[in-house]
Amino acid sequence: MSAHPWPSLWQVAEDKLVKYLLDINHPVGGPKAKFFLNFGFSPSAPEAFAAALAAHPWLNTQGRLMTPPIGLPRLTFEGPLAAPDGREPRVRTVWEIVSDDTARFLTAYPCR
Repeated sequence: MSAHPWPSLWQVAEDKLVKYLLDINHPVGGPKAKFFLNFGFSPSAPEAFAAALAAHPWLNTQGRLMTPPIGLPRLTFEGPLAAPDGREPRVRTVWEIVSDDTARFLTAYPCR
């Protein structure tokens, strides 16, 4: 039985990480990249970042479900993210529910 009623599969596209969240030259993702790079995440090892993001909902089980007027339902989770350098920055992750058992990663950013 699942620890929570959310999907069991958390998909993270590598391009979203390498070309957005870990790209300091990206016009929108650049500030986020500086934040995540500071904790040891690297565009040369996106699988480590993907694994940390996919684990985030399991570590922070108090997700919030939002149903926008248009589009698929979304889940947000806030809490620590296991980083390669051993620290655990507090972040928010946002996921889109694409089926009963699958959620797709949309974005992550530091909590204030």
